[in-house]
Amino acid sequence: MRGIDVAEVDAIAEDPNGIKYAVEIKAGRLDVSGVRQAYINAKLLGLKPLVICKGFVDEAAKATAEELGVKVIELSDQFLVDSEELEIIVRESVETIIDDYLASLLTPSPILKDNDIKVLKAIAENPTLADAAESLNLDLTQLLEKINVLKKKNVLPRTRNYRALRRRAKILLYKLLFEKRISEVLNKLEEAINEIKSLHKLGK
Repeated sequence: MRGIDVAEVDAIAEDPNGIKYAVEIKAGRLDVSGVRQAYINAKLLGLKPLVICKGFVDEAAKATAEELGVKVIELSDQFLVDSEELEIIVRESVETIIDDYLASLLTPSPILKDNDIKVLKAIAENPTLADAAESLNLDLTQLLEKINVLKKKNVLPRTRNYRALRRRAKILLYKLLFEKRISEVLNKLEEAINEIKSLHKLGK
């Protein structure tokens, strides 16, 4: 869509009738937000939504899936990988997240406008892209355009994974808040030092 990354799915599948599906694969159970996100991702790609998971969190999620036409394939509660492979997957995932955090914390903070910070807050505070757009009174296309601008500035990572975008937004906001508080402390220290110097001069 206008060269903008709009959605990410785990796979694209085609059934015997030639119908193409945007497939989301979830390790746990599917909630209402997950249903809506799968529907939006599929719609943006012009495909039918399909989720593979361990069932629904509650009846509301199931009803939402039926209402939006999201096809759900429920798997058993057994792992699909052995213990060694699972350990490797978990370890690599944790290492990736740690690397992401360290890279974000050790690099200088980007210069952000007020509108950029509003977009980051919306992403950080909302579980889905649709919710973030709604909180900003924007449609999905408008929010995606703003996200694409932040990607070009290297503020957000060049990924379509909303969870990764949300994680980076949270890190940046925490970092900006920390830097602001440090700056305030340093300013107060400088004022105190200047006041002490002034008193010292008066005492001479």
